[in-house]
Amino acid sequence: MDHQREPLGGFRSGFEHPADSSKEPVFELVKEIGTNLWIAARRGDTRGEQFLASPSPFAVQQSEGFIQAQQEAQALHKLLFKYNQAYTIRQLLNHENLVSIVGSLEHQTFTKTQEPDEQASSQFLVWDFCDAANLTAVFQQYPTDDSSYYLPESLCWHVLRSLTRAVAYLHDGKRLYFDANLSPDDMREWVSVDTDWFPILHRRIEPDNIYFQHPRGTEQYGQCKLGNFSNVAVTCHTVSDEELSYEDQLARGMALTTREGTVPLNHARGLFKMDPALISEGIRGYTLGDEMWSIGSVIFTMMTGLEVNYYCNMCGCSHVFFCKRDGCLEHDAADNGCRCLFGGCKHLSKDECREEITRWTRCGHNCQKPKINVHTYMARARYTKILRTLVKDLLLYDPQLGRNPWVRALDFAQVVEEAYQEWKKDTEEGRDYVDLDDDMAARFRRAQE
Repeated sequence: MDHQREPLGGFRSGFEHPADSSKEPVFELVKEIGTNLWIAARRGDTRGEQFLASPSPFAVQQSEGFIQAQQEAQALHKLLFKYNQAYTIRQLLNHENLVSIVGSLEHQTFTKTQEPDEQASSQFLVWDFCDAANLTAVFQQYPTDDSSYYLPESLCWHVLRSLTRAVAYLHDGKRLYFDANLSPDDMREWVSVDTDWFPILHRRIEPDNIYFQHPRGTEQYGQCKLGNFSNVAVTCHTVSDEELSYEDQLARGMALTTREGTVPLNHARGLFKMDPALISEGIRGYTLGDEMWSIGSVIFTMMTGLEVNYYCNMCGCSHVFFCKRDGCLEHDAADNGCRCLFGGCKHLSKDECREEITRWTRCGHNCQKPKINVHTYMARARYTKILRTLVKDLLLYDPQLGRNPWVRALDFAQVVEEAYQEWKKDTEEGRDYVDLDDDMAARFRRAQE
């Protein structure tokens, strides 16, 4: 790989390529910070980069099934190293916007006579250490009662770009590469990581699973990473790079599963066509549209402090509404001469939406959850129009339609990148904001001096 052309955020892995399988990563446990959770580091690493280590899911404490568990742990270690499958696993879980697996180690305990206790050894997996907590912690630390403005727009862009890149990688097998020779106005290149990629649906894009690292350089925010892969689904659908119409792409099939668990594909197709209000949330059809909607839901909360969900945990109903005119408040303001960049301006009427619609049965349970009119809240949010438009586009997906508007994640991810560059160039906050790309470009320039 060209040293001037790197995956954004840098490329780290404790695993070696199969061509160099004689080398195994050497990690060591540094400090236990919780039950079955350790700080780990590469032995001899002068930078002191820290990782998290936890017991392999196959490795358990001594019990009646200890021998079998030990054999399974050893099998995992062989799978990762002896049979060169570490490279495959690294390829799946190795992206700058995913909490990635970087290696494994065997932790050997000793008896009182300092003899190795074979039955007490444990296999550990080593992961990225997201040392700045998760998005839920941010919400808890900085509560708000003002739905017109919550977290900084720069942070909203940071999380939006990180999540769309993560999903473009998981679903399409595409990653965005950094080229130090490009000018800030030039767009980066999306590159396939594998020609035989099968789309992966995360199915749990929510604040609990969105993690942050502290900045490592001059950037304002450290890496944002999507974690918790306990509910991912690997589909057998293939994503085409051909420029086909939506109908032609859909005719070839789409990545489809249920919100939880696994079912045969024919069963999933039947569930996808059913009215989602009539079936439990766990077995509703789940597609890339739901995945992208989850991203929109996260950014909506970052902008307003309010949760938006098609399935209320309290009553099971939907509290999501839209404007039939695609935003009557903003249209009326524009008719009266509004050309403002930010929402919530003086031209906006204080009246409520006059043409509110929902395709779902209205909640009759006297639920305490607020009704969310996406168009109204976005009209009143004091963020740039370009960000508000992207969030509305994500949230317009409605499972009630039984139609998936998303065939590839890459297309929208590219739109996000272009919109972000426009925001960064045309707004004062954007021009002042230092992102990871800026930091990497500065490092490269210094290295060339």
